[in-house]
Amino acid sequence: MANFYYDDNSGRQPHCTNCGAVVLLNAAACLSCGARPQGHRKFCAACGVSLNPEQVICIRCGVAVGGAAAVPQTGYQNNAQINYTVNVPNRNEAAKKIRRYCSKLFQHFITSLVLYLITLLLLAAGFVSAFAENEEAAEGALAMIQFAGGVQFIAFIFLVVAAVYSFMLLYQLWKTVPQDVAAATPGSFVLVSPGLAVGLCFIPFFTFYWQFVAFWGLGKNLNRTLAGQGLSRRVSEWTGLTFCILNCFILIPYVNVLTSIAAFVFFLIYLNSLKNGAVALLEG
Repeated sequence: MANFYYDDNSGRQPHCTNCGAVVLLNAAACLSCGARPQGHRKFCAACGVSLNPEQVICIRCGVAVGGAAAVPQTGYQNNAQINYTVNVPNRNEAAKKIRRYCSKLFQHFITSLVLYLITLLLLAAGFVSAFAENEEAAEGALAMIQFAGGVQFIAFIFLVVAAVYSFMLLYQLWKTVPQDVAAATPGSFVLVSPGLAVGLCFIPFFTFYWQFVAFWGLGKNLNRTLAGQGLSRRVSEWTGLTFCILNCFILIPYVNVLTSIAAFVFFLIYLNSLKNGAVALLEG
């Protein structure tokens, strides 16, 4: 039996020598392949914390170790016993719905972007004409600026619809995450359900924290599930993390002009990556 973990006393993160994935220093098993550590270290089979050789009860979760009297469980689960099955009744229909929502989101967002660019061009042309000495040109400039306002309103409507589709897509994507995986979502101390993932995004200011759970955490959960099912597809986690970080600058004047554009680009790329990962789970 191979030694799946190396003991790293330098403070660096250890790796699983079976699959190469980064593992927690006190992990009971590799989350990617389920490999167990071997050697002198002793671990709690329930929560994975490192134990002293003489311990008979885990002081973190209360689970009996080595035949000691049983102690009530606290909800921690052995990583090797995680159920990676996607609990979706009609997988083909769910995959079609995810593709449809993602396609609609892209269509409405791009349409909104094009309309906003047209608005800027109309406003620029209108302001230039406003300084003309010709009275007819000045009247035309006023009409052009008013028309630009109408185009901007239509662009805003398309943007709102795109936002609605993004949350509908987020809800459907979270439905593909198994409950055992959702219970260990990074950054969350509660079981993240699809409704909770979407609902907490609407809480002012708290949303800047929750986006790391709802979006970046979703990508990490999908990758855990994909690895647990032995699928090769992976979600680009760094893209999601970059989007969340850029989105935090939205409250900073002037800086948010550039960061918002970059955030939208990373957001669309990340959503497409999430879509591909979820579809791979549903159709794999």
